[in-house]
Amino acid sequence: MQQKNRLLSIKTNPPTIYSKLTIRQRLHKMLDQYKKHKLISITSPAGYGKTTLVASWLKEKTNQDLIITWLSLDKVDNDPDLFWSYFFMSFYQDMALPSSIHMNHALLDNSHPICNLHFINFLNDIKKLDKEVIMVIDDIHVIEDVNIIEGLQFILKYMPINMHLIFIGRNVSNFRLSRLRVEGSILEIPQSELSFTPKETGEFFYKLTALRLEPEECDELNDCTEGWIAAMHLLSISISLFNKNHIKDYILKNSNHIFEYLAEEIFNQLDKSLKDFLVWTSLLTGFSIELSDYMLDIKNSAEIIKEIKKRNLFIIGINEEENWYRYHILFKYYLMKQIKDRKKEAILYGRIAEWFEIAGDINQAVEYYMLARKYCISVNLIEKHSGKYLCKGMAKNLKQWNEKLPQNIVNTNYRLILNSAWAMLSKGNYNEVSSLIKQVKCLEGAKSSVKAEIIALETTILAGLNVENERIINDCKKGLELLQFNNFIAQLITFNLASAYLFQGEISKGIDYYTNCLSISQQAGEAYMTILANKALQLARVWRGEYEQVKKEGQEILLRFNKYESTTLPTMGIVYCGLAEVLYQQNELDEALELAVKGLNLGLSGQDSWTICESYFMLSKIYYAIGARKEYLNTIDELNLCIKDVKYFNLELRYQCENIRIKLQNNKYEGVRDKINEIETFLEAQDINIGVYPEVYILKSRYYIINKQYSYANDLLKELESIAKKHKLRSLLIELYISYALMYNQKEDKLKSLETILMALKIASETNTIRTFIKEKYWIRELLIQLKDKSECNTDSRIKWFIERLLKNIKNATIIKDDLLSSRELEVLDYIRKGTSNAEIAKNLYISINTVKTHLKNIYAKLDVNNRGKAILKAKKLKII
Repeated sequence: MQQKNRLLSIKTNPPTIYSKLTIRQRLHKMLDQYKKHKLISITSPAGYGKTTLVASWLKEKTNQDLIITWLSLDKVDNDPDLFWSYFFMSFYQDMALPSSIHMNHALLDNSHPICNLHFINFLNDIKKLDKEVIMVIDDIHVIEDVNIIEGLQFILKYMPINMHLIFIGRNVSNFRLSRLRVEGSILEIPQSELSFTPKETGEFFYKLTALRLEPEECDELNDCTEGWIAAMHLLSISISLFNKNHIKDYILKNSNHIFEYLAEEIFNQLDKSLKDFLVWTSLLTGFSIELSDYMLDIKNSAEIIKEIKKRNLFIIGINEEENWYRYHILFKYYLMKQIKDRKKEAILYGRIAEWFEIAGDINQAVEYYMLARKYCISVNLIEKHSGKYLCKGMAKNLKQWNEKLPQNIVNTNYRLILNSAWAMLSKGNYNEVSSLIKQVKCLEGAKSSVKAEIIALETTILAGLNVENERIINDCKKGLELLQFNNFIAQLITFNLASAYLFQGEISKGIDYYTNCLSISQQAGEAYMTILANKALQLARVWRGEYEQVKKEGQEILLRFNKYESTTLPTMGIVYCGLAEVLYQQNELDEALELAVKGLNLGLSGQDSWTICESYFMLSKIYYAIGARKEYLNTIDELNLCIKDVKYFNLELRYQCENIRIKLQNNKYEGVRDKINEIETFLEAQDINIGVYPEVYILKSRYYIINKQYSYANDLLKELESIAKKHKLRSLLIELYISYALMYNQKEDKLKSLETILMALKIASETNTIRTFIKEKYWIRELLIQLKDKSECNTDSRIKWFIERLLKNIKNATIIKDDLLSSRELEVLDYIRKGTSNAEIAKNLYISINTVKTHLKNIYAKLDVNNRGKAILKAKKLKII
């Protein structure tokens, strides 16, 4: 072994801590658990602050009764004699050791080869200590010598409980650590943990440059660098050029320092074969062994990828099985900058596209064929698979491909033009759709299927505008005659036909066509149209009280498509919301909440605005019902942010109706009449029959009843009752009979009030409708108690049982009662809106300043805000003021 005086003592000294260091408390807390572990493994590519992290954490421990050693390694230390000399020196040079241990120079003597006896003596020395020993080995990845590795494995196996090793490096793949993992004796901190969080990014830049970034800017900077600390440090060098409005552009244009770092620290040290593999696979957004072999026409990708992982060359696993990978975004960009042979690049793009086409991934195949400039093949694939994309609601993807293709190809291909039309239709850009339809009609040789597709587009526009229902019906029937099979276009035309009948007031006929659309779309395996038809039917069936049918259809859809789809479609969340609505009506709120959350998670996973909004709407009703005030307010906030962009099934109208219902329930009448008139005017302008959105007119009748305009209320209720009976809308009848009961109750006609409640109960007991009664709060409870003991009720045991169940549910209900804010809190809020100070508020209300502060505190808590400005904004959103 080497003599101590021939060793570099600097290698056993911890590194100096930079004065402007960002202290990473969340990682320090992880390291604070060191006593539970034999080994702490900290691994990542270069520049993630591994060494700095450990050094800063240990600096906090200097006043504690610990023995801390440090060993920094270089490539030359991959030699047993040299390594063990340094290793033992790092421990025995500590002046805090007892003299009996400090004088143990045998381990620093090179007269005998290293053996297990040396390790045993060393471990026994540590065991004698009454202190914790932390030994750090930095750049452990340079150690590849089998003898060193086996020696460290021996130490790990037999080390005393007061000893803890910390390995810092790009990898620890040479060590057998499975036993430690099973024992829970290892703490592993990988790249994902070492990456800066947005908050740490903000702190880092402020300390380094005095530049204070906004939270969204920290998010964007983190996305562009993936939390890579070295990149942020290098970017800060040219911070004077920093443009906070174009962070990504700034990073890409000012990345010379980053690329120099990557070249010097990593790329230039690699052999040519590894460099070539890295450069050419950087063309891929993600790669596997099989894809790499096919792309590069080689057979050793597995070995190369293994070497890349071993060196931790900014490679990241992108699936659970860890057989697909990608490179860090900045490393990938650096690698792509090394490509000079554009001819070979195009050839490789073509091979990548071929591999994806064979694998059945059409999306990737089309993208890579276009990168290879093989446009004819791209167009053929798009034409062949457009139907599948359309039926999944993915017209946006088709239009994005059109934007990448040469426009002379797009403008002469009716399929590509129609794809753009569908994308514009999904955005509600009807004028643009009409222009594209004219363009298609100018092309020669249009097939009957194309004519039918044009009819589908035109009738969808008309249905979206809720106009010309007769024309829609006639055109849809013509379109169905042009089609030979029930494809996506046939399903959409059937759907439009159903909607036209519904808006005309022919509700039963509309439900029949929706049922037909659902059937053919399920048989064809077209998920998107299945979901649309199911939603339309769910809304209609809820009014009919056909809850079991909604459950059956929803569960069949989930079973069918979750079985065959590799991933669940985001829009499948709509089906979960439909099932949640049924459970909500039956007051099974816990189960309803679970399903609504599933729906929301699916919507968020695919950023599907319709699913997200329907889920938030459903959740808002459930949270209100269970009295979860904070969750309710947060959900309303989220819903208000996105609802304007959703055109499906008049979600905004349904949401407005729910808000009006809550206002009436809480005796808040200001602005209600105007809002009802506004909605009614909209429906009349669209020529939508009164039976399509009966909730609007129920609310109108309630408003009449509350204001004792009984004649108007009675006429409206009679009209709705006729529609409900004609189309078997049992849930609507329940609502109507309860409204009648309220009217008679206010008129103090108890007999008629009880009679109409009993009529509602007879239907509700059959459909298991409960929420409708609970919403009425306490006036209905008195009537139910009276009915419970009446002789006519006793003759029907089912109704008596149902009344008992309702009374129990009403008693246990935790609806958010009355106004969100008390009358005094509303007064304080009004003064806040006027900009009045706390002292002036106290003077005007004849209360103390402390009482004003208490009211403010309560207002902030109820509205989930933390200052006056936000309180006013939130109150306006909720229409409290």
